[in-house]
Amino acid sequence: MSTTVYAPPTGGFDDFRQWQIELDTSRPALSEPRLPHHPSRAALRRDADSQIAEGVADWLRTHSKGA
Repeated sequence: MSTTVYAPPTGGFDDFRQWQIELDTSRPALSEPRLPHHPSRAALRRDADSQIAEGVADWLRTHSKGA
């Protein structure tokens, strides 16, 4: 079994971008599994913010009973 290793060029950004384009077009599109949908960065931030807010609220509820 042979493995093909794709190494990026050592030139500038344009060489790297051209290498990415060639790499993307050289792979068969239908034979590779698609990645699952990933949520946007904003959605992840909202989820993290809400989890932090819930954690702070829980902490305040448990620690303010003795005050």
